[in-house]
Amino acid sequence: MILRGKLVAFAAGTFLASVRLDGSGAQVLADIPTNRAIASGDMTLGSVVLVWLDTERNPSTSQLISIVF
Repeated sequence: MILRGKLVAFAAGTFLASVRLDGSGAQVLADIPTNRAIASGDMTLGSVVLVWLDTERNPSTSQLISIVF
C-alpha cells in the first residue's frame, strides 16, 4: 500500500525520516528508512512524500520511496 504524507524530519546520516501521513492528524511515523536514490538535499521539511507500507498494522516495514514534486 502506498500512502501520501509530509516530511517532518530527516536524518541525512542514517537516511531515516519521520512522516505525518495525510489524514492521520498529529500522528507521525518515525525512523522510516528512505530510498537512498533520493538526494538528501531534496529532503526538505514539509515536502510531500510517498511511503510504502507492507501492512497498516506493521509500520516498521515501511519505506519512504519518493518525493512528489
